[in-house]
Amino acid sequence: MSGSVPVTRSCHGDRRWRRSQTFEFARSLKLCGLVLAEIEPIALSFPMGFTLRHGRLFPVIILANADGESLYVGPKGQWLANYLPALLRSYPFRIKRDENEHFVLHVDEGSGLVVDTKEDGELFFEGHEPSQAIKDIQAFLETLEVGRQQTAEACSVLQRLGLLTDWPSSAPEESDDFLHPAPFSDLLRIDQSVLSNLDAPSLHALHQSGGLRLAILQKLSERHLGLHKILTEARKKRQTLSEQDAEEYLENADEKLAFAWDD
Repeated sequence: MSGSVPVTRSCHGDRRWRRSQTFEFARSLKLCGLVLAEIEPIALSFPMGFTLRHGRLFPVIILANADGESLYVGPKGQWLANYLPALLRSYPFRIKRDENEHFVLHVDEGSGLVVDTKEDGELFFEGHEPSQAIKDIQAFLETLEVGRQQTAEACSVLQRLGLLTDWPSSAPEESDDFLHPAPFSDLLRIDQSVLSNLDAPSLHALHQSGGLRLAILQKLSERHLGLHKILTEARKKRQTLSEQDAEEYLENADEKLAFAWDD
């Protein structure tokens, strides 16, 4: 999310914003962060893995195939999965902490969704106060940030118990943003043999932290990698058919452009 700036009355008091009508902004995402509160619907819809960032473990949704092609954004920008991850629902907004650890709402000025017109879009501010829509978005993102901290605590227990193992793959590297946590080659997964041999105190600690849910559902989510293969093959077939249609169109172009000059 490039061009992210704080939402302030001095900068956005007379401006408006639009809700995104497409998911083109998510087409380049290979990995997407998640929080523990949404782990069940995510495990039912996507394959998941883990990645290390600055020594800390984070769970991630795998949105692309090994070639880095998005599998969940359709040709017209539509979202193809049954569930929409929480991090993608608030675009073009995100939350950050300032130097005093206070939450500050930011908006992506490069999204094309911040406008200067007074007739189109929703208000940032109503008088001196943030609009209700902005208050709702900030509340949602603050809740998400709290969930992110809880998820980080669960992941720290997974790390401490040595439950992660390498999950080799190949895909283009990503930036250091939370929406792009790490290169695909750095993905980790739960080591089932270690999980199965945990002693009672370790298993209790894992359960108390929420890490047990995370571990079990990550393993279950791996079945969606089979769907990734099917989606990749369907994508290639669609591209091939599109190329064939274009060739057939060009082959018949002379006939279509003949008009009625000889009549």
